[in-house]
Amino acid sequence: IPYTLNLGDGSFELKPADFVYLGIYPNMALHLYLNTNYFDGRKKFSEKSNLTKFFLFGVPTFGAIIFFLQFGTINFEAGFGALNAVGASVTLGLVFWGVKVFRKSTLAPAWTLLLLGIFLSTVGDYLYYQVESFNDEYVIYSLSTTFYLLTYMIMTYGLYKHIIILSPVKK
Repeated sequence: IPYTLNLGDGSFELKPADFVYLGIYPNMALHLYLNTNYFDGRKKFSEKSNLTKFFLFGVPTFGAIIFFLQFGTINFEAGFGALNAVGASVTLGLVFWGVKVFRKSTLAPAWTLLLLGIFLSTVGDYLYYQVESFNDEYVIYSLSTTFYLLTYMIMTYGLYKHIIILSPVKK
């Protein structure tokens, strides 16, 4: 059941799923950060490379700036959308850092697939919020649906590869 806020200059429809979906970003970001930081040698932030610092702060900053430049005005709808844009941008920065860290590990094939899935999810989120912001209605045949389906197929295969790599070889 959607909840409509009347903001004087128009109404903005919030769906309960919008709030639930916002919870995905902190969980995904924490998972990516903890795992990537572990494999990166648990370095302190000051010891990380400039490229890593860019992935952690530059990519999210650019993502948020691009989002705000598209709206032009600041209102509740833009602010709520900004939470999603910043969450997706932070996750994307962590994905780039993960690619850098895992590219030389034994788990590289599995993590590459997982990170590709998260990247495609970010693209799907961006397309979804474009549709929500400018067309006012999401439909199942939207392009974002294709990205979401690809996301889950690729991530499932990545998890399968992860299990195969870590399981002992049976003779």
